Amino acid sequence: MCGEVTNGVIEIAAQALPGAVAGEDALYHASLSVYAVGLTLCGRARVVHDANVWIEEEFERSRAGRSSSRLDALFAGADGADCVKFLMVQRGYDNEPIHLYRVGMPAAARHPMALIDAAGRNRGRPEALREIVEEYWQPTRGWRFWEYLGQTMTVVEKLEIPSAVMLAGASNRYGLDRELAVRLWR
Repeated sequence: MCGEVTNGVIEIAAQALPGAVAGEDALYHASLSVYAVGLTLCGRARVVHDANVWIEEEFERSRAGRSSSRLDALFAGADGADCVKFLMVQRGYDNEPIHLYRVGMPAAARHPMALIDAAGRNRGRPEALREIVEEYWQPTRGWRFWEYLGQTMTVVEKLEIPSAVMLAGASNRYGLDRELAVRLWR
């Protein structure tokens, strides 16, 4: 059963969870919404900014059944600071309170987040774009900043927001990945 969002707050009774679901690594999710521990969220079509629709279409066209579709996936990260930092730099973020959660995400697939930006920088370069998309779906490089895609996510625990030092580390990890992508696809 998946929870429903009403005015940014999840309306569902909390259930006790002893910890992460067996067999899953700890993942994290940052949101502007308040979620109850035990809530299971389900992926559904997300709103994509008009300027980025072509990017999502390109990734979907090349997915070939690998991973969850980005168009209806839930997103998590291996580091809470990465999740919070990513949310803070999103278009339209206006210093609203951010909530960080440890989550369980069955069958999560990890992909290098910096390659979404790399695709945007390589529009009109079909060979580079093809290589970027392929690397996203089947990573072969030493990326540091990962996004995890899945169709469901269960809230395990609400966490404190990471310190400024931890957020700076997240910025650094993303910056290193961005630099790698620029070197690979100039």
